[in-house]
Amino acid sequence: MNMYPFAAVPNSIIRSGVGAIHLAVFAAVLSHCGVDGECFASQKTIADELGISRDSVKRSLDWWAENAAKFNVVWTEKQRLRQPSIITITVTKMDSEPRVTQTLPRVTQTLPRVTQTLPRVTQTPQEEPTKKKNKEQPTPTPLPPPTDGTTETAIAAPSGAVDGVNTLMAVFYDHGNTGIKFGNKTIRKDAEWLIQKYGLEQIVKLATWACSIQGQPYAPLVGTPTQLREKLLALQAFAKRNSESKVITI
Repeated sequence: MNMYPFAAVPNSIIRSGVGAIHLAVFAAVLSHCGVDGECFASQKTIADELGISRDSVKRSLDWWAENAAKFNVVWTEKQRLRQPSIITITVTKMDSEPRVTQTLPRVTQTLPRVTQTLPRVTQTPQEEPTKKKNKEQPTPTPLPPPTDGTTETAIAAPSGAVDGVNTLMAVFYDHGNTGIKFGNKTIRKDAEWLIQKYGLEQIVKLATWACSIQGQPYAPLVGTPTQLREKLLALQAFAKRNSESKVITI
């Protein structure tokens, strides 16, 4: 039995035009050949595998016994006396074409060396265009103070900038935003900008008022110094909409 899951049929036989039945029978015989090239399959087994009659298999085997040498294949048959339907066939594949060895002369060609000196180009780098300065946000008009009747107490700015940032962020913490991140670089940077722009005392008043109006209709959402900076114009529009009389001068 063939030790491989396939039968290697030589290309010289596949492309010879021997016919479909002869080609199929040859492949079936190879598929049953062992390492020694002997096939012990019966004619009935090959016929059943190929879906053809036993007589067709016998005629094809006879044809191969006569014509195998034309394809450089050694084909020998030995019929068993006790089982005449089983034929021992030894198939030995030979080189389909003689190997031709041709030695080509070696060609050596020396190409001339071309040396070309390119002129040196000196280019003075141009100065980079001056970057446009970022436009500062327009300064909002005065905003109204809280309307709950309480009197605002002036808060003096601490000597250190860090203390001023923490003071401003504490306003939002005390008004309910307990999740504010005091170490967030973006929030602290916006807090510093607000303090430098309006002063600590005035921006704390503005932040306190912005927190006090949360929940009112049309009130902008302000819970951090970053949102306060972004919503300055919205707070101005809210104050104008509600026609507040008192203002905070910033």
